[in-house]
Amino acid sequence: MGTSNWQNISYCVGVLRRLQPKSVLDIGTGFGRWGVLAREFLDVWEGREARALWKTRIEGIEAFPACLTPLHGYIYDRLHIGDAVEVLPTLGAYDVVYMGDVVEHQTKTRAYALVDEAIRHARQSAIVTIPIGDNWPQEMGWDGNTYHAHRSVWHLEDFDRYPGAIRRTFSDYRGRLFLVTELPGQATAHALGPLGEAFMDDRGQDAAPQALFARVDENLSCHALTDTPELGLDLSGALLHQLPSAIELHRTLADLEAEDQPFVAPLTAMVDSLFRHFVAIEAARPPGPQGLAAPPHAVEVIERLAAAVSSLAAHARSSTHAMAGD
Repeated sequence: MGTSNWQNISYCVGVLRRLQPKSVLDIGTGFGRWGVLAREFLDVWEGREARALWKTRIEGIEAFPACLTPLHGYIYDRLHIGDAVEVLPTLGAYDVVYMGDVVEHQTKTRAYALVDEAIRHARQSAIVTIPIGDNWPQEMGWDGNTYHAHRSVWHLEDFDRYPGAIRRTFSDYRGRLFLVTELPGQATAHALGPLGEAFMDDRGQDAAPQALFARVDENLSCHALTDTPELGLDLSGALLHQLPSAIELHRTLADLEAEDQPFVAPLTAMVDSLFRHFVAIEAARPPGPQGLAAPPHAVEVIERLAAAVSSLAAHARSSTHAMAGD
């Protein structure tokens, strides 16, 4: 589940309160933090507490469907599933485009293309939060999310190409630097081409009919997470990594690695291969009425494997202590 630092939250909420956008696009929804905060401070703080009274249009782009929960379906007006570099050009204009810890997950070339596209789709501002420096290593997540890995390193001067940017730096709890920058938006119907003209009227307001939205993306409500068979298959494969036994298994392997146990590397490789095998089986399974759940046979294998590795870890530690006593 995607998450990020907290030190910039009050500042970014202040930016949203200052801009008072009527529409927000949250790129890389992750846990849904910025959807919730935007909803709270743009609607609830304006006295619109009931969902029926909400006026701010909040949409999100998420590349990894397993991140989505019923919370997303409740808070966001619309969710677009896919790589933001590919999805964003198909969308219209928003007052604010927010990219929280997203850019570094792309290669530098693709990242610049994403930022430039975000500016084109933002009427007021494209807001970017991003880690600065080469001390932010991050690999694929335990849930199989390949988008979790960092693929580029960024420095403050990398944003010199954007005139008029407002910058603010923060430090995380380990003293590492990260940046929040507001980039002036450039969205106009002309800049966005025919699609932009369909999404904006003469006053620059969203004027797209529901039929156009339906062509451009898939609307996910709370129920759509289970009603779409293809998405269900994606999720059921990813859910393997979120099983309690799978989490226990990965943590045990991480602990053993930290203890420099010599057998960990081949054991980890075997476990990774097993997970890839199960996910591949899920991906090849034809859609059907099976519902959203990790496959039972895989659950049983992972539970037994977690128990076996836990027992192996206990034996290895006992042997290590016995040798140390000798």
